[in-house]
Amino acid sequence: MQAIQQIWRGMRDGINVLAIHRVFSGNNSVSVKFVDILVFNFVINFGSLFVFQNYCEPLISSLFNPLLQSNGISPLFSYSSIYLHWFVWSLFYSLWAIPVFLISFILNGHWLSVISESASNVLIPNSKKSSSSVGLDERSISRFLAKQVFATTFPVMIVIQSTVCSFIPHLGPFITIIICAWLYSLYCFDYKWKDENPEKKFKIIEVNLAYFTGFGFIAGLPFTLATFFLGFWIGYAVWFLFFPLFVINAIGSNEPLTLVKDGETQLKWGAFKLAKGLNRTFINLSVVLIRFFTGGRSVKS
Repeated sequence: MQAIQQIWRGMRDGINVLAIHRVFSGNNSVSVKFVDILVFNFVINFGSLFVFQNYCEPLISSLFNPLLQSNGISPLFSYSSIYLHWFVWSLFYSLWAIPVFLISFILNGHWLSVISESASNVLIPNSKKSSSSVGLDERSISRFLAKQVFATTFPVMIVIQSTVCSFIPHLGPFITIIICAWLYSLYCFDYKWKDENPEKKFKIIEVNLAYFTGFGFIAGLPFTLATFFLGFWIGYAVWFLFFPLFVINAIGSNEPLTLVKDGETQLKWGAFKLAKGLNRTFINLSVVLIRFFTGGRSVKS
């Protein structure tokens, strides 16, 4: 019963319209950045794909079909038509979709940083400014780089864990949805926990799984539906369109979570046990390969 209540509270915080209204009405820069996200992701990403799929590709096919028919080739079942379709889409993705995807990844990251900072100022007035400075000594730099590597690779291992779990008969898809919900929650709350140790963030989720299942389900719902019905590229545009709103709700959440002390490592059970094992193996293998190619030498300043 308590788990159901926690799931409901997570879902409730995920759709907290009042927090979104407070942030948008309390800071004009948030509205400006959200309009930038709306224009870039919905108009440019979604709009260009819609125009290409519904107007450009049929136009190109209509121009080449008479040429195929004049040579006695049926345009519906010929290899030439298949190659033409593949070539046109390859050009579109290589010259437009993928470059726009990479540019949007950078721009959305910048806009989200501005929105999250403004949301923290509005929803958490006494919040401390994050300190991104790193000491210049070798140990501090090494520790900082280790945290960044862990924060980058571990979410990938969670995706691999969800993929492996998807093969479990009957329960696989359900387990995958729950694991993805935890990952969506991590992406949203990462802006609220920006000063926390990356490993501690995952532990907080592990000891509050029910709450983050509810919040992550709401956060990932637009992306999942758009991807399922409209494809990955449109789903990606929809994700970044709604993602800032869920980041605001994560920052404004007041749920008293069970926190994890820095020295605490033992949990009742590890939700990310497989991902942790994969991540540890990946990092150890990377260290072995680096030592092999550098002849075992360590880089010293």
